[in-house]
Amino acid sequence: MTFAAKRYGIIAGNGLLPLTLAQRLSETGFQPHVIGVEGEADPALGQYHYQSLALEKIAYSVPYLKSKGVTHVVFAGGVRRRPKVSSLRVPLLLWPDLPAVASALKRGDDGLLVALIKLFERHGLIMLGAHSILPDHVTPFGVVTGVKPAAKHHATLSRGVEAAKLIGKLDIGQAVVALGKRVIAVEGIEGTDQMLSRVAQLREQGRLDVKAAPILIKIAKPGQELRADMPVIGVTTIAGCKAAGIALICVSAGTTLIMDVARTLEAAQLAGISVFGINPDDWLKDP
Repeated sequence: MTFAAKRYGIIAGNGLLPLTLAQRLSETGFQPHVIGVEGEADPALGQYHYQSLALEKIAYSVPYLKSKGVTHVVFAGGVRRRPKVSSLRVPLLLWPDLPAVASALKRGDDGLLVALIKLFERHGLIMLGAHSILPDHVTPFGVVTGVKPAAKHHATLSRGVEAAKLIGKLDIGQAVVALGKRVIAVEGIEGTDQMLSRVAQLREQGRLDVKAAPILIKIAKPGQELRADMPVIGVTTIAGCKAAGIALICVSAGTTLIMDVARTLEAAQLAGISVFGINPDDWLKDP
């Protein structure tokens, strides 16, 4: 990607992605302007041009970034709560946009993020996905580490992909855990790590067949706006899978990011966990 003649801003939530983006941009010789969501963003982002904003005041980032000459903006990282409609604050410039933002708060996460992208674009900012800046973090098709799924995995993967597509269409989540021909866990608003923790607890309680290994399937939602909420796996995903007895992770190739790639793949290898990039539609067909 060419960074010349562009200025970048990052709207930063929690997790490693915002810092990884800022580091990559900095390596090109440009210090990005970072808007950190209060209570979410990593303090290490303070080494860049940094401004902290309460979640309910995030609309103020539009005039702030424009005043700094920013041309391109990336949303990155998670936010553990939704903004309160009664506490929303917007600058005078954005008052006409307030009804649309308030309405978007009643939708799922994807609907809200899409509305925010449109808001930034209406005011002349070009919105990018993290994958356009970190192409080397995008999961390729096929074996990333370990081995590819075997024929015995087809029924489990088929059921898992079917369920993942369904919850994605309903804007519930991106990931499921399947065992045999059953889906034993579905990601909700709590996120992938907490879902894996639930599976680990079920395993400890003897609710699962310890001789069979569950599979984690994490794929982009149908029609998902990848500039807003691309699926991500990382070191904590591997740790969660290890605790849950999961030996195979299948993610949508080309639409899933791997954070801290070297450490994540090393952790997977040490844990005996395979990571595989799939075309989800292939697993809805007969073998």
